[in-house]
Amino acid sequence: MTTNTDAKRNARYSRQAVKAKLQETLSTNGSFEYLINEDDESSLIVLPHPFFYDKATKQALSELAADDEEGRAKVRLGEEQYAKLVELGGDGADIDMVYLTVQRDSQDALAEGPSKK
Repeated sequence: MTTNTDAKRNARYSRQAVKAKLQETLSTNGSFEYLINEDDESSLIVLPHPFFYDKATKQALSELAADDEEGRAKVRLGEEQYAKLVELGGDGADIDMVYLTVQRDSQDALAEGPSKK
């Protein structure tokens, strides 16, 4: 007889299934949008969700000093979007605040589970 504990121990996950489940739970395709200036669609930038960073992004972020807000923003945004951020009056601290918010929202979404539509 298989017990509930045995069934849990034998669970199998694939990389693709886990990624898809995370995307569903977080309601994301692996990125999110940020309006630098509210009510100005031309100030929209797209950032990768931290759960879905590629290896190069993870490596680049790990090499930065803990207080390098601008460096983190450049890595996360890329040169073109970073220039747009600065041109519109933003800075690296803005991007850190966005990521703190995304992190909290992600934790809440994971605690709640996938939305029932």
